[in-house]
Amino acid sequence: MTPETTTLRQLAQRVTRAVAVCRPAAADLRAAHDRLRQIAATLGYSAAVAVAPQAHPPLPPRSSAQVRAEMDALLASCPPLLALS
Repeated sequence: MTPETTTLRQLAQRVTRAVAVCRPAAADLRAAHDRLRQIAATLGYSAAVAVAPQAHPPLPPRSSAQVRAEMDALLASCPPLLALS
């Protein structure tokens, strides 16, 4: 085995470990990002609609009570936050 092969094998093992360690955090970050985009779309922010118009078509005019009800429903569907120790 050449020194280059040994180095590459060690690097591959380190990358594999790093991916395994970071994957859950990356998935959590992705879920949080998706949830924030849903909130933005529910509130009618144009940036959320512009990025994914098929997922978030423009909303008709709504009352504040309607927006609140939609937000309450969206937030009720969110998983609970983890308690930080």
